[in-house]
Amino acid sequence: MSFERDWYSYYSQLERSTTAIRFASSIFYHSVYICGILRHRPKRVLEVGCGRGITSTFISYFVPLCVGVDSEARMVKLARSINKKFLGRAHFCIVNGKRTSFSNDSFDIVCSQGLLEHYDDAQIVNFIDEWLRLAPLCVVSVPSKEYGRKDFGNERLLTTQDYLKILEGYRVVCSYYGFSVHERVFSLGNLSRILGAFNPWKYRSQILLIVKRNMRGRDSNR
Repeated sequence: MSFERDWYSYYSQLERSTTAIRFASSIFYHSVYICGILRHRPKRVLEVGCGRGITSTFISYFVPLCVGVDSEARMVKLARSINKKFLGRAHFCIVNGKRTSFSNDSFDIVCSQGLLEHYDDAQIVNFIDEWLRLAPLCVVSVPSKEYGRKDFGNERLLTTQDYLKILEGYRVVCSYYGFSVHERVFSLGNLSRILGAFNPWKYRSQILLIVKRNMRGRDSNR
């Protein structure tokens, strides 16, 4: 069974259970990541590896153009369903995020959540190079070493230092955010912990990567 088909099965089981409360909970859990995108006030956003499309759907409430892409047709169909259910304005299409047909500077920001941890160092660099061709800024979220489990099974759970080493030579800012898996239910029911979620040094299950164009050779062609 392929990587994409496994993930389709994983997410399709969640489609019916994606209620308004669960939608809001997902947005809250990744609020630091989403704020990392919207704080730049982009007009054109591309999400690579859109999954159920929750992030793209939410971002589409605030930007004129939000496009979510995935390499598997059934994932795109699922994302479109969630987008329609929650009255989003996002557009979804079948695209391989490693090498797209979009023109240079087609977007203001390329974002991705829960994708790069499934690839090796060289593939991560290939993704980032392609995304920086499309936009001057990438905002990426990946589970950290402290996430606590492997949802799919092949995740590389790393630290911020590991990603800084992989992306050496790029302009990168790293930070942590997010509840640990075993804390989520308890934390969402406890106001003090909810407020503490915005302290990246306290909650470290996710890594936020902000990558900007730099002086690398390929940038001169962008």
